[in-house]
Amino acid sequence: MPTAIRLDEVAEGTVASPGGTSSPFAAVRPLHRHLVRIACHLAAELPLVIICIRSMATGWRPTSDDAVVAWRAWDVLSAHPTLVGAPTHATGLGHQAFAPGPALSWLLAVPVHLDPAQGALWGSTLVALAAVALAIEAGWATGARWGALGAAATALTVATTETAVLMNLPWTPWQGALWMVAALVCAWATGTGRWRWWPACVVSASIAAQAHVVFALTAVAVCGVSPLLGWISVVRRRSEQPLDRSDGRRGVVGRRAIRPLLVGLLVGVVLWLPPIIDELWGGPGNLTLLWRSSHAAGGRIGYSHALQGLGAATWPPLSWAHRLPTSGQSWFFSVLGTTFHGAPWHGVVTLLALVGLASWCTATGRRVVAGLAWVSALAGLTAVVTIAQIPEGNAFQLVYLGVLFWPVGLAATGALAAGLVVIARTVVAGRVPRSTFRLVGTAALTLAVAGMIGLSVGVTVVDVRAVPNSLSVQGGPSVAVLADRATTSIAEVAPHQPFELELTGTSSVERWSAAVPAIAYGLIAKGLPVRLPFAYAVGADAARSVRGDLPVVKVDISSQFPSVRVVPPRHDPTRTPSN
Repeated sequence: MPTAIRLDEVAEGTVASPGGTSSPFAAVRPLHRHLVRIACHLAAELPLVIICIRSMATGWRPTSDDAVVAWRAWDVLSAHPTLVGAPTHATGLGHQAFAPGPALSWLLAVPVHLDPAQGALWGSTLVALAAVALAIEAGWATGARWGALGAAATALTVATTETAVLMNLPWTPWQGALWMVAALVCAWATGTGRWRWWPACVVSASIAAQAHVVFALTAVAVCGVSPLLGWISVVRRRSEQPLDRSDGRRGVVGRRAIRPLLVGLLVGVVLWLPPIIDELWGGPGNLTLLWRSSHAAGGRIGYSHALQGLGAATWPPLSWAHRLPTSGQSWFFSVLGTTFHGAPWHGVVTLLALVGLASWCTATGRRVVAGLAWVSALAGLTAVVTIAQIPEGNAFQLVYLGVLFWPVGLAATGALAAGLVVIARTVVAGRVPRSTFRLVGTAALTLAVAGMIGLSVGVTVVDVRAVPNSLSVQGGPSVAVLADRATTSIAEVAPHQPFELELTGTSSVERWSAAVPAIAYGLIAKGLPVRLPFAYAVGADAARSVRGDLPVVKVDISSQFPSVRVVPPRHDPTRTPSN
């Protein structure tokens, strides 16, 4: 007996077989449907590629936090591989803490060794492209053209309105935001019973969580709950369909789900093995430190402010619909005003609306919209909890931690918009011809694709002209040139033993914090055993800190042509500076 197919699923482009795989009918699609899929990839991914090429052509070098990212990736293939993520000061701890895991460092290890100067840039671009492509394909598998379009638009919006994401892909919070998009879309796919997407969800959620602690709770929650949503979706669909007892389809759910679930669990263990080793080896481990910070005494940002952020991302004027400023006298307050302009009750209403929509769609068998609504509701709730628990003294970091509301707010807005469409169709069902529905849908899809392509082209043209700047090279292009010259000069006179690096000649904290990691990484890539007395300030591991009385290499960076001198260890009675 043939399996019954719901007309509403056909209209949503989500016809599926009972086990969660695509129906044979879904493979017979006109070519023009795949043109939308291709357009989604090009519009969302080409800006990343073009800005990367432009940055490389202007002599990009890793400075500031980008240099820290590069040397931590370099250390992956050393005798002391990186086991934790990038340094973070968002915990409020009085000592060094790191992001939950080193996934991004491990992904960049080969690029930085192949190309120490620019490997961190093009390697990060490849990693970001993988996240965007994965999100689009998961969206296509779940919602066909509209699903792919939604995923592509979300990734493109994150990259273009959080302006620094497109300009500075090596920085881990920006990578985490793009992988958070992939995690949400893969969780949506899994939540509709497409089990094979759960391993991809585990990968994307793990990378997002390990990129920065601000994504950890949301990424882990949507990844962990999505199989339960998928099971409910499939079981409910089975209860509504006739059963041919001769084909034994009642057992298909378990057989189809068990292999992807086992693969996902295995992948998760592999991805989280490094931080687990650090936890067992260290005392205390980094995960323990992060846990303590979440329970430490002191004031917190609070739920009122966090709900304002969620409301701002889901109520007009939508925060993610504006390009955030990156400079200017009042840029800090402008970013906070855009990211948290909503009222607390806006956030509460958003969560209630998502739960109500998800419940109604589940009860009426609209599994695609139901899955999106449930995932968005869970993501919104965990995002609010995460932001609310940030220490009050770290309010400055909300300037970039608010990026969490970009993928979460876009997912919630998309779910609510889809819900309104479903409700409208239900109200007018039988009164409007199907041909009218198809005509309106085609027109809306065409306008949406054209708008996305226009946004992609427009933003790329504007940003290409702005490269290089203080976003593409942290601290500015002059710091990259200075770091190159200083590294070359130090390599000529540095002793063949561990030595301490000291920078003089500047009172600018910004210039100092951008130049020190850049010079240190350049020396590390040349195989020189540099040590930093200020390791905590730049986020270095303990292995890079000064131990004992070492020769000091002093670098004067008061001009663009740094001077270098070597001072012997203090205990050396013949200690005299050498040029």
